[in-house]
Amino acid sequence: MEGTSVIQVQILGVQGRTVGAGKTIYDISCSNGQKYTTFDAELAGKAQALSGQQVQATVTEKQNGKWTNYYLDDVVASAGAPQAVIVAPVISQGIPIAHDEIVGDAKQKVIVRQNVLGTAFAFASAIYDGAGPEAWAEAEEKALALAGTLYAKVLATPQPATVQSVAAEINAAVGADAVVVGADPTKTQSTEIPW
Repeated sequence: MEGTSVIQVQILGVQGRTVGAGKTIYDISCSNGQKYTTFDAELAGKAQALSGQQVQATVTEKQNGKWTNYYLDDVVASAGAPQAVIVAPVISQGIPIAHDEIVGDAKQKVIVRQNVLGTAFAFASAIYDGAGPEAWAEAEEKALALAGTLYAKVLATPQPATVQSVAAEINAAVGADAVVVGADPTKTQSTEIPW
């Protein structure tokens, strides 16, 4: 059903989350199993204050391609309706905001993983350059193996890796002599590191 309607539900909770351009959108969970959203902080605060209670909610349902969006337009306490048991304690400090931010060691691991994947696929693409689509699966397999090895080595080794150790890891992952340390880059036809 598309359009606006008034429904009787219990507010189960309100959660904010940051979306594009730093805006906060609020998700209002209701007893009918649906979450309704709003960008209106005042309306979200009103819903938070009515958390655990039976309310009349004005909601809008809009079809957006294959998705259906559910919006909270207004909410008021139901007159004369028996009040439901509060499901969770109401947080008076405000509406909690969900943060997807990664911090500390987890953030470092994400950065390392992204870097080793980039490095491994750069090497594999150089080694398999011109090989054709029939070699893509093998190139991907070798790149992922190299990335796994480099990831484990970076996280387990506190000292920086040497050129020779990186070349050895690459050669072990993609095949012997794929990388030659000290080769003249002007005279090579394979992937060689001129260090």
